[in-house]
Amino acid sequence: MPEKLINVIKYKNPRCITSIEQEIVHEYRLVDKEAKIYRCVYCCAEYAVK
Repeated sequence: MPEKLINVIKYKNPRCITSIEQEIVHEYRLVDKEAKIYRCVYCCAEYAVK
């Protein structure tokens, strides 16, 4: 699994800056390789890959 995903996950968190500013890229970092969990670098929302 890649350590960083850019513009791959489009998670809609209304409190995240990416929901307000359209020019900002959606960037996630891998925080748990075994559980396949990524975290947004801006709002820290977690996204689990299935």
